[in-house]
Amino acid sequence: MGDGAISLNTIDYKQGNAAINIYKTGTSTTVFGAEKSISPTNFENKVFAFWIYVNSNSTLSKLNIARIYLFDSAGNYHYWNLRLKVGWNKFVIIPNKIAERDVNYVWEEFHLYSREEGASATAPDLTSITKIRFYFETFSATDTIAEGSLVIDYLVLGLRITQNGGT
Repeated sequence: MGDGAISLNTIDYKQGNAAINIYKTGTSTTVFGAEKSISPTNFENKVFAFWIYVNSNSTLSKLNIARIYLFDSAGNYHYWNLRLKVGWNKFVIIPNKIAERDVNYVWEEFHLYSREEGASATAPDLTSITKIRFYFETFSATDTIAEGSLVIDYLVLGLRITQNGGT
């Protein structure tokens, strides 16, 4: 997407033995990111969690927008702006709240973080989510994000997600 690329990261990851680097080497646009098409999946009354790693203040200072989108099979979507810090950032979306426009939340490290930031004219069908998009913009088209500086890992959808320990 845009001037971005993805690669496998086997150094910085939360689960398994690898994660996904999202980076920007091009200088023709500010936009970069990654998206994953999935079989129609029911997100209704489930919890969706993921981690984003930012390696430095230098990387963080180049990011103007960090956002996640959930799309249904008709192309309708919700999106949330994500507040990032250096290090690992854990986000939890409570999709069953998506249909309740006034109580859409993203949780960051188990603290209430943000209401839904935007949506298509028609709300997405939570029983048919078909795409997840991680969308980023830099302040300037000439800004680049080095490979390994921005990492996505541990995308999990379930009825309940529990964390053991402090990491």
